[in-house]
Amino acid sequence: MKPSIEIRSEFRLRRLVLAKDPDFVEAVRIYAEVTPPALRDSTNYLAYWIGRYDRVFRGDHLMFFSFYFDNKVVGFSLATYLSSAKLLIIDHIAIAADYRKNDAFFVLAEQIRGYVRHLNLDIMYVATEIDAYGEDAQRPSEGQLLVRLAKLLGFRVAKALYYQPSLGDQNPTSERRTVLMIRPYAHTNTSELSKAEYLNIVHCLYFDHYVRWYADVLEDPKSYEARVKQLYDQVEASLKRNAPVELNGHHADGILGGHAPTAKTPTELLRFIFPGVLVILLTAGMISSLILVAGLDWLTTASLVLLSLFVVVIVASLVSPSARDSVEAILRALKAFSGKDK
Repeated sequence: MKPSIEIRSEFRLRRLVLAKDPDFVEAVRIYAEVTPPALRDSTNYLAYWIGRYDRVFRGDHLMFFSFYFDNKVVGFSLATYLSSAKLLIIDHIAIAADYRKNDAFFVLAEQIRGYVRHLNLDIMYVATEIDAYGEDAQRPSEGQLLVRLAKLLGFRVAKALYYQPSLGDQNPTSERRTVLMIRPYAHTNTSELSKAEYLNIVHCLYFDHYVRWYADVLEDPKSYEARVKQLYDQVEASLKRNAPVELNGHHADGILGGHAPTAKTPTELLRFIFPGVLVILLTAGMISSLILVAGLDWLTTASLVLLSLFVVVIVASLVSPSARDSVEAILRALKAFSGKDK
């Protein structure tokens, strides 16, 4: 195991290695305080595995972190690295309510990333589960907000069925459908996974992570593993044969209340482009009329038309989120066409 390393900024991150460390006790207290019961694992299991996991599973890493502000513990995080799958799992991030500001979430995430980079781990994907289904669209839940925050960090929603297995045998309500978010670690432009890649990630999460975690602490680990196998079979059966799993989208059945931005289709683009073109044509007609009256040359006329186009696009993108998304899609397409997006 690597020695305890501290990464500093206005906030401070520290990896914890002992259950008797007072900061571990305080960080776990914050985790238990701010995490909903249905998503909270037993703190006894956390205490059991700290300092033990890396010795038992050589090459893999279970990383407990405490997060500080002005030398006060204000947060807790847990991450797991599975070397066989080159997969980093962000299990928990918990920040005390009074410190969920000043970009604390992003600072914590960036410091974890810096620590992992220091370990020089061979990572292909980073994965995290977020409970964001079935919420009121008018009142975004913490899970919905976490989806948005995670997307800003490069995570993408896997558009496929995924269940979080139950957190042990004493918390049956914790088994639920959740959002699986995946961040390609090196090739960040990946917009899809093959069926085999997605199932490999799910299999590692289910059996190399969940089943492994509870094997030593449950009275009947075989029954737990059998239930996890049923969940895996459901996920596998839900996937179309040889069809890839899209990333960076949202299901229409509940994530973010169905109001999250999605990739624009050609039809959606035309809904914005057509009115814009109509305005440009009308403007060009007016300018043509001015040519007859004011005697403007065609170069000046073309410049005015282009200026009109620019004004229409800018104004539309300011007043309409949909138009703004469409403009961004057009700019990305132009950039890719010009070869500057390679």
